[in-house]
Amino acid sequence: MAIWKKLHRSGEDAKEIFVNMDAVIKMQRFEKHTTLYFAVAEGEHVHSAGIKELPDEILAMPAIKDK
Repeated sequence: MAIWKKLHRSGEDAKEIFVNMDAVIKMQRFEKHTTLYFAVAEGEHVHSAGIKELPDEILAMPAIKDK
């Protein structure tokens, strides 16, 4: 069963997104955002998303139960 968390995209709009944490292979903190890297790849391209929350905040968040 996947572990889903509700996060916010980095940037001005900061829209909510739901992330399957089981698909995240790496979190990297930059000055103003955290980049999540996903286990899905297309050729040499790796999918990623810029997130507002800090890695420690993401890890401490409870999973969404009804996702």
